[in-house]
Amino acid sequence: PNFQYILCVFSSVRSILTYVLIEKSLNIQKKILKIVKISKNEKIKK
Repeated sequence: PNFQYILCVFSSVRSILTYVLIEKSLNIQKKILKIVKISKNEKIKK
């Protein structure tokens, strides 16, 4: 029973970490896209 519990906790923690990592990477991608759009607009203005 103890081992089963440890496995359960481990898997839940891992899924939470995976979710957080995915969220952060998505946010970073959005920021990069914004920066790229802004820089393209700046080039067009010049």
